[in-house]
Amino acid sequence: MADETRFRQFARSFFSRRVLKERVTWHDYLSAFLLATFATGVVYGLEYLTVEKFSNISGFLIVAVLLSAILLGKGPAVVAAAVCSLLYDWLLVPPFLGAANSADNIIKFSVFVIAALLTSWIAGMSKNLAVRLKRRERDLMAVIDEREKYKREKQEEVVKRQGEALRNAILASVSHDLKTPLSSIIGAMSSLKLYGRNISEGDREKLNDSVLAEADKLLGYVDNLLEVAKLEEGRFLIARDAVAFDDVLDLTLKRMERRLRRHRIVVREGDPSLAFRGDEKLIGVALGNILDNAAKFSPPGTRIIIGIAAVPGHDMLAVEVADEGVGVPEGEEETIFDKFHRAKQADAKNAGTGLGLWIARRIVEAHGGDIRIRRRGSDTPGACVRLTLPAASLSVSPDDTREEAA
Repeated sequence: MADETRFRQFARSFFSRRVLKERVTWHDYLSAFLLATFATGVVYGLEYLTVEKFSNISGFLIVAVLLSAILLGKGPAVVAAAVCSLLYDWLLVPPFLGAANSADNIIKFSVFVIAALLTSWIAGMSKNLAVRLKRRERDLMAVIDEREKYKREKQEEVVKRQGEALRNAILASVSHDLKTPLSSIIGAMSSLKLYGRNISEGDREKLNDSVLAEADKLLGYVDNLLEVAKLEEGRFLIARDAVAFDDVLDLTLKRMERRLRRHRIVVREGDPSLAFRGDEKLIGVALGNILDNAAKFSPPGTRIIIGIAAVPGHDMLAVEVADEGVGVPEGEEETIFDKFHRAKQADAKNAGTGLGLWIARRIVEAHGGDIRIRRRGSDTPGACVRLTLPAASLSVSPDDTREEAA
């Protein structure tokens, strides 16, 4: 079976090379001459060395012409037709070893010559067509390869431009958003150093609070830039642990206590056993960015309301963070999650880097969840961010309670 397969592969390769060969050499003409001579010899042997006579003996010679046309080309096929015709007339048409002299033999010889030439011409045209098709196929493949190369180069160029745009945006963010809190810190510390003895205790406390607030803001910017680098390079790994959402919320509120101190944080009572499956630290980063966004775009003294509930009919956990601020501009419900996007009504003080919600979406979607934002309603000011996460089960003791943040 293996030998048969190898023979078929060899035969296919051989005939493919011969049929699709574009140049005809003197070897091909010699091969056609030898093939025609050999075929005539076989026919002569069958005709005179066997008892049985064949009525259509010239058909064997036509096959030789056909093979010459297919394998060698139209020119060698004409040579084969001429050789077969001459040998046919000389050896097989009476009077033997001479030219045909009767009308019947002349007609028979003429029919053979015409058939041989037509066969060589048709087979040669077929081969030429096959060669042209092969050449067109080769040209088409070259065009396709060129287009693929061009497409790859364009994709690489797009990726390069996107990388340059990201670097430029980060540089712009660093030059503006990081410079502002640094300038505030330097100004406050300079005042304390120069006029420390002449500053009242209350003013000194305000300057200290200002330094801490700006330093905390600066830390948030740096954290977001580091998260962007991890997300862009795919270097962050997601743990798939069962985590109580209360624990993440408590840690996040404690970490952001200074940034949220001007707002009233309201945590709606819920089931303390509600948990998600994922990475506690990354979800804490996403939740912190959502809370920070709510604090930036809502007036001091207003509420930030946090609610947690199971999604009925789905194995998901839903978390909503609502504020009483300016709300989300109409038409920006999706673009607000874009990288470096800043809301239209954002002032320079509250604009931020435009990375927080983008990071939150990337983290939530990497967990198999979803995040959306909407206006709370015509009668209720503010925006509501809703995120969903895959739910998990926890064994909770009856003594577990929720601590509300004030």
